[in-house]
Amino acid sequence: MSPANRTDTNGRYWVTHAILPLLAAAACLWIFESTRIDRATLDPFFDPQTNTFPLRKAKTFTFVFKDLAKGGVIALGALIAIGLLVSIRNDRLRSWRRSMIYVLTSLALGPLVVAALKYSSCKHCPWDLAIYGGEAPYPGLLGCPPPSFGAGECFPSGHASGGFALFALYFAHRVHAPRRAWAWFAIAVLYGSVMGVSRMMQGAHFLSHTVATAFVCWFVCLGLYELVLRRSDERRFAAPR
Repeated sequence: MSPANRTDTNGRYWVTHAILPLLAAAACLWIFESTRIDRATLDPFFDPQTNTFPLRKAKTFTFVFKDLAKGGVIALGALIAIGLLVSIRNDRLRSWRRSMIYVLTSLALGPLVVAALKYSSCKHCPWDLAIYGGEAPYPGLLGCPPPSFGAGECFPSGHASGGFALFALYFAHRVHAPRRAWAWFAIAVLYGSVMGVSRMMQGAHFLSHTVATAFVCWFVCLGLYELVLRRSDERRFAAPR
Protein backbone atom coordinates (compact mmCIF):
# COMPACT_ATOMS: atom_id res chain seq x y z
CA MET A 1 0.00 0.00 0.00
CA SER A 2 1.42 3.39 -0.98
CA PRO A 3 1.90 6.15 1.64
CA ALA A 4 -0.87 8.19 0.00
CA ASN A 5 -3.34 5.30 0.13
CA ARG A 6 -2.35 4.48 3.70
CA THR A 7 -2.95 8.09 4.74
CA ASP A 8 -6.32 8.06 3.02
CA THR A 9 -7.29 4.81 4.74
CA ASN A 10 -6.19 6.13 8.13
CA GLY A 11 -8.18 9.29 7.50
CA ARG A 12 -11.36 7.36 6.79
CA TYR A 13 -10.73 5.18 9.82
CA TRP A 14 -10.48 8.14 12.19
CA VAL A 15 -13.46 9.91 10.62
CA THR A 16 -15.73 6.89 10.94
CA HIS A 17 -14.47 5.59 14.29
CA ALA A 18 -13.68 8.78 16.21
CA ILE A 19 -14.87 12.03 14.63
CA LEU A 20 -18.38 10.89 13.63
CA PRO A 21 -19.01 9.21 17.01
CA LEU A 22 -17.86 12.39 18.78
CA LEU A 23 -20.26 14.46 16.67
CA ALA A 24 -23.03 11.93 17.37
CA ALA A 25 -22.33 12.16 21.10
CA ALA A 26 -22.52 15.95 20.96
CA ALA A 27 -25.79 15.77 19.03
CA CYS A 28 -27.25 13.34 21.58
CA LEU A 29 -26.20 15.66 24.41
CA TRP A 30 -28.02 18.57 22.78
CA ILE A 31 -31.13 16.49 22.06
CA PHE A 32 -31.43 15.09 25.57
CA GLU A 33 -30.80 18.45 27.21
CA SER A 34 -33.13 20.48 25.00
CA THR A 35 -36.07 18.07 24.74
CA ARG A 36 -38.23 15.97 27.04
CA ILE A 37 -37.12 12.70 25.47
CA ASP A 38 -35.73 11.34 28.74
CA ARG A 39 -39.01 11.78 30.57
CA ALA A 40 -41.13 10.83 27.57
CA THR A 41 -39.38 7.47 27.24
CA LEU A 42 -39.51 6.75 30.99
CA ASP A 43 -43.03 7.91 31.89
CA PRO A 44 -44.77 4.84 30.38
CA PHE A 45 -43.04 2.62 32.95
CA PHE A 46 -44.11 4.73 35.95
CA ASP A 47 -47.42 4.18 37.70
CA PRO A 48 -48.65 7.54 39.08
CA GLN A 49 -51.35 5.83 41.14
CA THR A 50 -48.85 3.85 43.23
CA ASN A 51 -46.07 6.42 42.68
CA THR A 52 -43.68 3.59 41.78
CA PHE A 53 -42.10 1.72 38.89
CA PRO A 54 -44.01 -1.60 39.03
CA LEU A 55 -41.15 -3.59 37.51
CA ARG A 56 -38.60 -2.37 40.05
CA LYS A 57 -39.18 -5.32 42.36
CA ALA A 58 -40.33 -7.86 39.75
CA LYS A 59 -38.07 -10.82 40.56
CA THR A 60 -38.46 -12.72 37.30
CA PHE A 61 -37.86 -9.59 35.21
CA THR A 62 -34.76 -8.74 37.26
CA PHE A 63 -33.42 -12.28 37.00
CA VAL A 64 -33.81 -12.44 33.21
CA PHE A 65 -32.75 -8.95 32.20
CA LYS A 66 -30.22 -8.18 34.91
CA ASP A 67 -28.75 -11.39 36.29
CA LEU A 68 -28.90 -13.60 33.18
CA ALA A 69 -27.95 -10.76 30.83
CA LYS A 70 -24.90 -9.90 32.93
CA GLY A 71 -24.09 -13.60 33.26
CA GLY A 72 -24.00 -13.96 29.47
CA VAL A 73 -21.23 -11.38 29.17
CA ILE A 74 -19.32 -12.94 32.06
CA ALA A 75 -19.63 -16.38 30.45
CA LEU A 76 -18.28 -15.02 27.16
CA GLY A 77 -15.35 -13.46 28.99
CA ALA A 78 -14.68 -16.75 30.76
CA LEU A 79 -14.63 -18.63 27.45
CA ILE A 80 -12.15 -16.15 26.00
CA ALA A 81 -10.01 -16.44 29.13
CA ILE A 82 -10.00 -20.24 28.76
CA GLY A 83 -9.00 -19.83 25.12
CA LEU A 84 -6.14 -17.57 26.19
CA LEU A 85 -4.88 -20.20 28.63
CA VAL A 86 -5.20 -22.97 26.05
CA SER A 87 -3.26 -20.85 23.56
CA ILE A 88 -0.13 -21.35 25.66
CA ARG A 89 0.12 -24.88 24.24
CA ASN A 90 -2.05 -24.60 21.14
CA ASP A 91 -0.28 -23.27 18.05
CA ARG A 92 -3.55 -22.47 16.25
CA LEU A 93 -4.80 -20.29 19.08
CA ARG A 94 -1.42 -18.74 19.83
CA SER A 95 -1.64 -16.35 16.89
CA TRP A 96 -4.92 -14.97 18.35
CA ARG A 97 -3.54 -14.26 21.82
CA ARG A 98 -3.24 -10.52 21.28
CA SER A 99 -6.84 -10.37 20.08
CA MET A 100 -8.06 -12.33 23.09
CA ILE A 101 -6.08 -10.11 25.47
CA TYR A 102 -7.57 -7.04 23.81
CA VAL A 103 -11.16 -8.30 24.10
CA LEU A 104 -10.74 -9.41 27.72
CA THR A 105 -9.19 -6.08 28.66
CA SER A 106 -12.01 -4.19 26.93
CA LEU A 107 -14.71 -6.30 28.61
CA ALA A 108 -13.17 -5.39 31.96
CA LEU A 109 -12.10 -1.78 31.38
CA GLY A 110 -15.29 -0.57 29.68
CA PRO A 111 -17.50 -1.36 32.69
CA LEU A 112 -14.79 -0.12 35.08
CA VAL A 113 -14.64 3.29 33.38
CA VAL A 114 -18.43 3.52 33.36
CA ALA A 115 -18.54 2.54 37.05
CA ALA A 116 -15.94 5.20 37.90
CA LEU A 117 -18.01 7.85 36.10
CA LYS A 118 -21.21 6.60 37.69
CA TYR A 119 -19.98 6.64 41.27
CA SER A 120 -18.46 10.10 40.88
CA SER A 121 -21.67 11.51 39.39
CA CYS A 122 -24.13 13.85 41.07
CA LYS A 123 -26.99 12.47 38.98
CA HIS A 124 -29.73 10.55 40.79
CA CYS A 125 -31.60 7.52 39.49
CA PRO A 126 -35.14 8.30 38.32
CA TRP A 127 -36.67 6.41 41.25
CA ASP A 128 -34.89 8.86 43.60
CA LEU A 129 -36.41 11.91 41.91
CA ALA A 130 -39.46 13.72 43.25
CA ILE A 131 -41.21 13.44 39.89
CA TYR A 132 -41.06 9.66 40.24
CA GLY A 133 -41.86 9.19 43.89
CA GLY A 134 -38.47 10.07 45.37
CA GLU A 135 -37.19 13.25 47.00
CA ALA A 136 -34.44 14.79 44.83
CA PRO A 137 -35.37 17.48 42.29
CA TYR A 138 -34.98 16.75 38.60
CA PRO A 139 -32.20 19.02 37.25
CA GLY A 140 -32.11 17.84 33.65
CA LEU A 141 -29.20 16.06 32.01
CA LEU A 142 -26.47 18.63 32.71
CA GLY A 143 -27.62 19.94 36.10
CA CYS A 144 -27.04 18.63 39.60
CA PRO A 145 -29.46 18.71 42.54
CA PRO A 146 -28.44 20.63 45.68
CA PRO A 147 -25.70 18.88 47.70
CA SER A 148 -28.17 18.34 50.54
CA PHE A 149 -29.72 15.51 48.51
CA GLY A 150 -26.44 13.62 48.46
CA ALA A 151 -24.43 12.14 45.61
CA GLY A 152 -26.68 10.51 43.06
CA GLU A 153 -24.09 8.09 41.67
CA CYS A 154 -26.37 7.07 38.81
CA PHE A 155 -24.91 8.30 35.51
CA PRO A 156 -24.14 6.63 33.15
CA SER A 157 -25.77 3.20 33.24
CA GLY A 158 -23.47 0.62 34.80
CA HIS A 159 -25.57 -2.39 33.84
CA ALA A 160 -25.64 -1.54 30.13
CA SER A 161 -21.84 -1.32 30.03
CA GLY A 162 -21.53 -5.10 29.96
CA GLY A 163 -23.43 -5.25 26.68
CA PHE A 164 -21.81 -2.25 25.03
CA ALA A 165 -18.33 -3.51 25.95
CA LEU A 166 -18.96 -6.12 23.25
CA PHE A 167 -17.94 -3.38 20.80
CA ALA A 168 -14.49 -4.89 21.40
CA LEU A 169 -15.46 -7.85 19.23
CA TYR A 170 -16.26 -5.49 16.38
CA PHE A 171 -12.74 -4.08 16.57
CA ALA A 172 -11.18 -7.52 17.05
CA HIS A 173 -12.70 -8.67 13.73
CA ARG A 174 -12.49 -5.37 11.84
CA VAL A 175 -9.45 -6.17 9.69
CA HIS A 176 -9.66 -9.89 8.97
CA ALA A 177 -13.46 -10.45 9.01
CA PRO A 178 -15.39 -7.22 8.30
CA ARG A 179 -18.79 -8.89 7.96
CA ARG A 180 -18.37 -10.66 11.26
CA ALA A 181 -17.20 -7.37 12.76
CA TRP A 182 -20.44 -5.65 11.77
CA ALA A 183 -22.42 -8.58 13.14
CA TRP A 184 -20.71 -8.10 16.49
CA PHE A 185 -21.35 -4.37 16.28
CA ALA A 186 -25.06 -5.07 15.88
CA ILE A 187 -24.98 -7.59 18.74
CA ALA A 188 -23.26 -5.05 21.00
CA VAL A 189 -25.83 -2.36 20.20
CA LEU A 190 -28.73 -4.76 20.72
CA TYR A 191 -27.38 -6.42 23.87
CA GLY A 192 -26.38 -3.14 25.49
CA SER A 193 -29.71 -1.55 24.56
CA VAL A 194 -31.70 -4.43 26.03
CA MET A 195 -29.67 -4.28 29.24
CA GLY A 196 -30.07 -0.51 29.43
CA VAL A 197 -33.76 -0.31 28.53
CA SER A 198 -34.63 -3.10 30.98
CA ARG A 199 -33.16 -0.99 33.79
CA MET A 200 -35.08 2.03 32.46
CA MET A 201 -38.26 0.00 32.77
CA GLN A 202 -37.44 -0.53 36.45
CA GLY A 203 -36.79 3.18 37.02
CA ALA A 204 -33.05 2.84 37.50
CA HIS A 205 -31.95 5.01 34.55
CA PHE A 206 -33.03 7.46 31.89
CA LEU A 207 -32.47 6.74 28.20
CA SER A 208 -29.63 9.30 28.18
CA HIS A 209 -27.78 7.20 30.78
CA THR A 210 -27.80 4.20 28.45
CA VAL A 211 -26.80 6.22 25.39
CA ALA A 212 -23.91 7.77 27.35
CA THR A 213 -22.73 4.29 28.34
CA ALA A 214 -22.68 3.23 24.69
CA PHE A 215 -20.40 6.14 23.77
CA VAL A 216 -18.10 5.58 26.75
CA CYS A 217 -17.68 1.89 25.93
CA TRP A 218 -17.12 2.68 22.25
CA PHE A 219 -14.28 5.08 22.99
CA VAL A 220 -12.72 2.77 25.59
CA CYS A 221 -12.72 -0.06 23.04
CA LEU A 222 -11.38 2.28 20.35
CA GLY A 223 -8.55 3.51 22.58
CA LEU A 224 -7.51 0.02 23.63
CA TYR A 225 -7.74 -1.17 20.03
CA GLU A 226 -5.33 1.55 18.97
CA LEU A 227 -2.93 0.68 21.80
CA VAL A 228 -3.09 -3.11 21.67
CA LEU A 229 -4.34 -4.53 18.39
CA ARG A 230 -4.83 -2.29 15.38
CA ARG A 231 -1.28 -2.04 14.04
CA SER A 232 -0.60 -5.70 14.75
CA ASP A 233 -3.71 -6.80 12.85
CA GLU A 234 -3.07 -4.49 9.93
CA ARG A 235 0.47 -5.89 9.57
CA ARG A 236 -0.68 -9.48 10.04
CA PHE A 237 -3.53 -9.33 7.55
CA ALA A 238 -2.00 -6.86 5.09
CA ALA A 239 -3.10 -7.48 1.51
CA PRO A 240 -0.30 -8.78 -0.72
CA ARG A 241 1.30 -6.16 -2.97
